[in-house]
Amino acid sequence: MERSTRLGSIRLVGETATTVDHATLTELPAREFSAEIVCSSGERYRDSWRGVPIDRLIERVEVPAETTHLTVEATDGFRVCVGALDALGGVLATHQGGERLSIDAGYPRFVAAGLEGPRAVKNVAEIGTLALSPGEDPEAYEELQLG
Repeated sequence: MERSTRLGSIRLVGETATTVDHATLTELPAREFSAEIVCSSGERYRDSWRGVPIDRLIERVEVPAETTHLTVEATDGFRVCVGALDALGGVLATHQGGERLSIDAGYPRFVAAGLEGPRAVKNVAEIGTLALSPGEDPEAYEELQLG
């Protein structure tokens, strides 16, 4: 798989594929919402997130009708597989708590309501569509351990 290495360049993959660069990402309509993140330590925090809605981003590629999940991958290869309905309600965040996210803070970051902290992917490089069969394990498409 070809990974994006440039800041803010996001590869979108469905039936077709395209790339959204940093400049385009900041020009797209954004929405803000509040979400609670539960870190792997168990600590919880609620913050406001502002970014481009995932459903608006993914409509830039032809989404197969049978899509059940989206994969979200970071520049370092960390990848989660999220149910399509949950993922489509999220954003590719450029701001947290009214402040622009820095690279160190995970710019851009995938955030969706009810998502566990470790699944809020930082430094997103790719968002793709996936059609899983009933009973197929979404975790088989994830890469949560790096190093």
